[in-house]
Amino acid sequence: MLTIALGLLPATVGVFEMMQKGVDIIATDIPGPPTEAHFASARIEARYAFAPTSGAALNATPVSLAGGPSIGLTIDTGAVADPVVLIECLGRGLDDVASAAATA
Repeated sequence: MLTIALGLLPATVGVFEMMQKGVDIIATDIPGPPTEAHFASARIEARYAFAPTSGAALNATPVSLAGGPSIGLTIDTGAVADPVVLIECLGRGLDDVASAAATA
């Protein structure tokens, strides 16, 4: 929310982006509805939120829908040499976390 609010103020845009330079990752959590959602009578199966990197190499935005998670990634390809490898590594890491949670 702070990013959005500051982004609306022309004088702060450069200052805010300058503050984010050198930040590797920004994570933004967007809680979704706990029940099924519909659009034009069709059930929404997933939601993906994407936020600007704001000077960071990666912005990861998890969002849920009816208890099911999804993650939107915005990657600065100038800072990340191989985005495909990054996505694969993040996927394996999330699989490990989900597996550990299932056995706990």
